[in-house]
Amino acid sequence: MHHYWHITAFSCQVIHLGVRKTWNTKKIRIAETGQNLINRVSFAVNRLGYSKRTEQTYRYWIKYFLNYSRATPTPDLCTEHINKFLLHISNRNKSATTVNAAINSINFFFKHVLERDMGQLDPIHRPKTPTNLPVVFTHQEAMKILRAMHGTHRLMASLLYGSGLRVSECVKLRVKDVDVSLRTIHVKCSKGKKDRITLLPEKLTRPLSQQIEWRKSLHDYDLSQGKGYVELPNSLRKKYPAAERAFGWQYLFPSAISKIDKTFNVERRWYTSTRTLQKAVKKAIEVAGVHKHGGCHTFRHTFATELLRAGYDIRTIQELLGHSSVQTTQIYTHVVKQGPYEVSSPLD
Repeated sequence: MHHYWHITAFSCQVIHLGVRKTWNTKKIRIAETGQNLINRVSFAVNRLGYSKRTEQTYRYWIKYFLNYSRATPTPDLCTEHINKFLLHISNRNKSATTVNAAINSINFFFKHVLERDMGQLDPIHRPKTPTNLPVVFTHQEAMKILRAMHGTHRLMASLLYGSGLRVSECVKLRVKDVDVSLRTIHVKCSKGKKDRITLLPEKLTRPLSQQIEWRKSLHDYDLSQGKGYVELPNSLRKKYPAAERAFGWQYLFPSAISKIDKTFNVERRWYTSTRTLQKAVKKAIEVAGVHKHGGCHTFRHTFATELLRAGYDIRTIQELLGHSSVQTTQIYTHVVKQGPYEVSSPLD
């Protein structure tokens, strides 16, 4: 008799050029013998340094695939089973983004867990993801939204627009990553696991200095309470254990309360929630009366398009954004050209 356990339902999201694709997962059951495989998926994801969101997505789709193919022993799984599974989810009217997320997850499973090639998929099951131009704010709209915000959330949103940060990069900034004197921000292990240097707007030097001073006061208080621990990359934690309580490694935008890290049985102060900032930006967009389907990531798109309009070259913008390929950055050239910026209407 097989024993089964359930995946906890969660909302999985993929962001592609400002278009957020969400699918609400249902509870899926999978034979207990598959638990070891899923644990190996998590181990491989963490070993390669992928994000928690990627881990969630991979785990979900691999569990779904294993559950669908449960009649077949894992060693016998092949391209035929993958094609059948993809047909199954395609028949459920899943979008191209969703189907491709499933394919990427299964490919990861075969390559890094089963350690073999998943074979050549039927082309009909690999849909082409539509290229949507990103939504951008005008400069006036962006400033209007920022003026509708207050306190720390306003400072963080200003960094999204003024420095081109992703929301995950912003919340995970550490004190030492910000150099107010040089007006630079060192973005560590961003998407693609690449470090980069981006600019720090002159207008933000004073509020950031104040944020650092406030953060120092909070850290001093935590230390006085026998706390002051922060999460560190595994390699650094092992080599420099004292860095866990060093001020430079503290998150610049911390969570309101400390939480127990069950792995090491120590109380840490984590970074603030991305969801909290996203909600604040959404509310500000509404208050500002900007009728666009935008959010935190729209500020990053606007950063890129404003630099293009100012005449900066595409390679410079690519480096500031941290794109691996210049082709990703070039999408913004289409945004700049789509409006009345280069073409005159015959009516005029």
